[in-house]
Amino acid sequence: MSLHIVMNYDGAPSFGLKQLYNVLPYSEPQLRRHLRRLEQENWVLVNQDAVDARNRRVAPTEKLLNTYAHYFKLLASAAPLMEAE
Repeated sequence: MSLHIVMNYDGAPSFGLKQLYNVLPYSEPQLRRHLRRLEQENWVLVNQDAVDARNRRVAPTEKLLNTYAHYFKLLASAAPLMEAE
């Protein structure tokens, strides 16, 4: 779920919860539980929509963005090692 949030982040919390529930192949209660844990541990921010308060938007925190940036950097540096085998 966190990778999906990061990959669809465009600088604003424009990713709606309903979109997330519709694209991931898991039950809504399981996704809610996981999202709540990510929010409690400061990996994502869940805010009300500025236009319609009934809608909620999800955005990654700097912590999550930096973690994935570091992870992708490690993968890129390991790619030559994997090709040598």
